[in-house]
Amino acid sequence: MNGTKKAKGPTGRAWLALLVLAGCATSPSTPTPDELFRTGLAHENGDGVAADPALAAHFYTRAAERGHAGARNNLGLLFYDGRGVPRSHALALQWFTQAIAAGSANAATNLGVLHLYGHGTERDVPAAIRLFERAAAAGDGKAMALLGSLWFEGTGGTVDKAQAAKWYAVAAAQGSTTAQHRLGVMLLRGDGVAADATAGARWLQTAAERGHALAQHDLGLCYVQGRGVAADRTQAQQWLERAASGGAPHAAERLAMLAASAAPTR
Repeated sequence: MNGTKKAKGPTGRAWLALLVLAGCATSPSTPTPDELFRTGLAHENGDGVAADPALAAHFYTRAAERGHAGARNNLGLLFYDGRGVPRSHALALQWFTQAIAAGSANAATNLGVLHLYGHGTERDVPAAIRLFERAAAAGDGKAMALLGSLWFEGTGGTVDKAQAAKWYAVAAAQGSTTAQHRLGVMLLRGDGVAADATAGARWLQTAAERGHALAQHDLGLCYVQGRGVAADRTQAQQWLERAASGGAPHAAERLAMLAASAAPTR
């Protein structure tokens, strides 16, 4: 799900608003919706204050009631996950819908996920695709990656690897590690695109360096096989070790096979 998860700790008027709302100061003016939102972010992330999702929900609600798109979206996320509030997909849907009305592209992606999986509403894949396309048009990288997956898997009824590669490419450029990994694999295999092992390994490297465990695994195999990169057992071992630490399936097995291949023959 998509939300504003990181922000600098509230400063200046935002800190004053936090103190006033806690009853510790006298405000020269009513806190703005953005001050309320940033204070909610600080409490959700534990940024400068103790993490407290219930208090985050309180500030988000106050900002959301005054029309703040980000607060509405993040409040929807809290209800979706059941953090600081009782879990409710129905209320998540309500807040995502209101966030979209206030202009949040992230909320369009999140509402699309609810429709895709039937959470809080009937499953409606065409509606999910429309929402993802709306968010993607606004530049949301996660929506782009989801569209790539839908076309790759044929979730909407038709498999179209070329369309999948197109969406993965724009999402990868936006920084989606999922898209970077999947585009890399498609380029290595020539699956829906012209095969280009060098470009494929480069996308795997980009995702791997940002901590994507599956990309680390597949990049390790590239170094084992010399696909798109020069064969390098040391690099292979390092990436497979990182993949195993990150929980990538089969990474530990690949490491054992790599070690066995280097052992002297008896």
